[in-house]
Amino acid sequence: IVSDGWSMPIMVDELVRLYEGYSQGREVSLTALELQYADYALWQRTWMEAGEQARQLDYWKQQLGDQQPILELPADYPRPVVQSHAGARLAVELEPALIDGLKQVSRQQGVTLFMLLLASFQSMLHRHSGQSDIRVGVPIANRNRAETE
Repeated sequence: IVSDGWSMPIMVDELVRLYEGYSQGREVSLTALELQYADYALWQRTWMEAGEQARQLDYWKQQLGDQQPILELPADYPRPVVQSHAGARLAVELEPALIDGLKQVSRQQGVTLFMLLLASFQSMLHRHSGQSDIRVGVPIANRNRAETE
């Protein structure tokens, strides 16, 4: 099964509902989807091939340039000769009082909590690397059609 982070909780919820119905001998009806994934994939491909992909690529090349800086952080081990581009995920649980304080700061500054945390992370990377050009990629759902939410 292949899924993105946005869709996985929805799919798991539906599977749990279906299993509960099956194990209790009752029928479960799921909400009909307005759009099937194959429809979305076709629309996305058509949109990208009509010039959107080139437009977006040109935009980001203009914003970021052709050379990407290497973030030089102090590390326990030497950097591998060949980059793997492998990422990882680390879950951190914050105390409720800290979360409330961060939400208050984000409201005062007129930014989202995500924006505040990302800026804080980039500031920490700057502090440890001494570099001023810090680039952090973040996964996004990038769903620009209401029926794909």
